Amino acid sequence: MTTLNILIFMILLCASIQDLISYMVYDCFFVALYLLLLLHNEITFELVSITLLFILLFSLFYIKNMIGGADIKLYIFILLFYGFTFFTYTLILSNILGCIFCIFAKKKRIPFVPFIALGILLSYCLI
Repeated sequence: MTTLNILIFMILLCASIQDLISYMVYDCFFVALYLLLLLHNEITFELVSITLLFILLFSLFYIKNMIGGADIKLYIFILLFYGFTFFTYTLILSNILGCIFCIFAKKKRIPFVPFIALGILLSYCLI
């Protein structure tokens, strides 16, 4: 595990704790993640176009109150930083973990950033 990934996991841990406490994640966490992205990768036209399509699709879920703004920002970061394959694994794993939690906790509303962070960690271990 590289130093960059450790920094990302530390930021995700702080964002997860904030989401668990208040059902809200401050933008400073996302600014830090995107600064790491800019320092690490070149952003190409393909990534930008995929990201714009992704924003459009997930905005529909946001409008219907199915997913929060922090979740969308985090998924966009994953897509840009790790790529489409890693994003797909993370999306599937985080949704499975969130559904399992909802079934056992019998809650309709959950803080989802911790499950996305767990999905990232599991995807990182699997790929």
